[in-house]
Amino acid sequence: MPYKTISTAEHDAVVAHVQRFYIDAITKNKPELLAQGAHQDARIQGLGLDELFAPFLSENVTKSGGHADWRSRIDILGITPTTAAVRVEFDWGDKPDLKGYTDFLSLVKFDEGGWKIVNKVFQAYLE
Repeated sequence: MPYKTISTAEHDAVVAHVQRFYIDAITKNKPELLAQGAHQDARIQGLGLDELFAPFLSENVTKSGGHADWRSRIDILGITPTTAAVRVEFDWGDKPDLKGYTDFLSLVKFDEGGWKIVNKVFQAYLE
């Protein structure tokens, strides 16, 4: 007989973690939140001028934080007892041109410290 391996409480914990330690860090310009919720070696990866852009995640949030008018949505794409893949959609306020980002976060659940963001890849919608 099939059995459920992940509780809804664990889903809620991942969503709460991403909201507090990622979205709030960006929208409220609080990099100290990201420092608590991401692994120290977490990277952000994407294309910039046809070259791989891969700084530490903490560096990027510090440069781009403070966007209280951004709206966001969190979707869990997959979850296991120790890993999660999450999509975060950001819309830049009520702009008619729908500028924003789609971020894909990888999280790992550590024995000590719980869920941590370990990687981000993104798509920017700038035009």
